[in-house]
Amino acid sequence: MNEPRGQGGLYARKSAGGRRGARALDAHHARLGFLHLSGGDTALTQGFAWAYVVLRIVHSLWQATVNRVPVRFALFALSTFCLLALSVLAVIATLG
Repeated sequence: MNEPRGQGGLYARKSAGGRRGARALDAHHARLGFLHLSGGDTALTQGFAWAYVVLRIVHSLWQATVNRVPVRFALFALSTFCLLALSVLAVIATLG
């Protein structure tokens, strides 16, 4: 219960979860940068990008306040779908 920081426990689990969110955000930025540079910056890609941002914010607020897992999972799944759609659009932009 009185574990020092860095030796496991609740603190370690929370910090690991924060890094997972940062990696998803880094992937989001990379996709957007690639889409912009490859000419795939359309209204559709912008819509998916904004939907991802809004869903992640709502997910974080839901987790911090209510934290009902089924709704939280649905928000996460929808945001993941947005990233998948952006990836598919990046491949389409690459192939021409």
